[in-house]
Formats: sequence, C-alpha cells, structure tokens
Amino acid sequence: MPQDTGFSSWLDAAERLTRYATGFRYPGAILEPDRAEFEQALVDAEGLSAFVLSLLPQEVHP
Repeated sequence: MPQDTGFSSWLDAAERLTRYATGFRYPGAILEPDRAEFEQALVDAEGLSAFVLSLLPQEVHP
C-alpha cells in the first residue's frame, strides 16, 4: 500500500501529541500542559485529524 507523502509534514505535530497519548495511560506524574501547550496540542490534533479525514472517503467521516 502506498504511503501518502503528506504525512511527512505532520511528523512534528505527531511527535508533540504522542506524549499526551501515552502520558495518561501509565501511572506516574500528572501531565497538565500549560495554556500555550494546550493550544498547540489542539491546533496539532485538529490539523492532523483534518488531514487524515481528507484522505478518507466522505462516507466514513464523522
């Protein structure tokens, strides 16, 4: 299956978001981003989500 080259532009965002995906899954320190980190994570998540949805057929969109 070919890979869409557009994903490479989302590597930095995915790396920033990964810590939130794993930080709440395991016990330990509480992960609470400050306001600027939250806003960046929201921009990253919304943008990455929109990009992925743009690659999928319309009938699978939420």
